[in-house]
Amino acid sequence: MALSLPIFIHIHKCGGSSLAAVMRRNLRHPAPHLQPSDQIATLKPQELVDSILRAARRDGYVMGHLGYGTHRIFSARCQYFTMLREPKARLVSLWRHAMSTPTAYYHKHARDLSFSAFLGQRSPLELDNGLVRFLSGDPSGENVFINPKAFGTLEESDLQRAIENHEHRLQAFGLVEQFDTSLLLMKPLLGMRTCFYTRRNESSAAVPKPSFPDEAMPLVALDMLLYAEARKIFYRRITAQSSSFQNRISRFRALNHAAQPIFAIGQVMTQFGKALIHRSHL
Repeated sequence: MALSLPIFIHIHKCGGSSLAAVMRRNLRHPAPHLQPSDQIATLKPQELVDSILRAARRDGYVMGHLGYGTHRIFSARCQYFTMLREPKARLVSLWRHAMSTPTAYYHKHARDLSFSAFLGQRSPLELDNGLVRFLSGDPSGENVFINPKAFGTLEESDLQRAIENHEHRLQAFGLVEQFDTSLLLMKPLLGMRTCFYTRRNESSAAVPKPSFPDEAMPLVALDMLLYAEARKIFYRRITAQSSSFQNRISRFRALNHAAQPIFAIGQVMTQFGKALIHRSHL
């Protein structure tokens, strides 16, 4: 097993689906003897806690829609990673994906609703300053999902806790808008061999991009402040790289573009395999 357990906080519509296959190729090291911490019985929701522990033992890493505080499940040393996205663009993408994807979790919330009406429902919690909710975690330390405060009640202390966790307790992070650069920055920290990827869960062009309504700005107000701090840190880390870093990014983009036909063939073969399994059960 690795010296530390990677925990990837997958915030909705922040590139996690595209990154998941990269992580599976690089980090899958089953750890069946991974021990839970002594406080695991007090953590909630218990179903999610149990699911995270099983996934960690199976894969040797954790990735999912979980919040800061997940490390409390384990007795092992943990390292957090995440990807962030411009807050208004994140919510626009979430609505567009939900509208065009019947299997999406949020489809039932978005179906037949305009973007403004979707945001006006005041649920689920992830719509209300979701970046801060995921990175601040539960103030009580009991919930391993996200900050469970009621919709519209996050405050300055939650923002400051999220900024503190982000700056000092995350091993690394990336920005969706700088996805390739983010991968190369995270690669040595995660011990990844290759970072080639294909984009997944992109929003359908059939759903036009809406403008962000002024009345919904409170839903991103804290996230905008967190994201601004994250951008400063991100670009400082780019500046700290060697002079060859930009050339490495250019080479990576060219090679990743050339690899896309291979990914397409792999997706076709995967679908074909699923069809064969389905037929065998008929």
